[in-house]
Amino acid sequence: MSDDENEPLVPVFVPSLASLLIAAHDRLGRELDEDEVGAVRDAANVVMMPLGMAIAQTKSRGYRDVNPDRVYEEYLELRRVLRPDGAGPAV
Repeated sequence: MSDDENEPLVPVFVPSLASLLIAAHDRLGRELDEDEVGAVRDAANVVMMPLGMAIAQTKSRGYRDVNPDRVYEEYLELRRVLRPDGAGPAV
């Protein structure tokens, strides 16, 4: 039995939820409202993977993804971090 088989499975968004939210924001050209952010999350692809693989995925991305349970709050923070001038994300 491998170590991966003993680890808990955790959800990982592929592509990242952060990148999907940024793309939706850029496509619309404005801040997303809470319902739109939730719709992006709900339509996203999620895979379940062992915790160790999920940690490795995060390291390879170079950033922690948005928490799906706090998706709207973290989307707003993501906007502030990426574009402190308030204009929203730009990729």
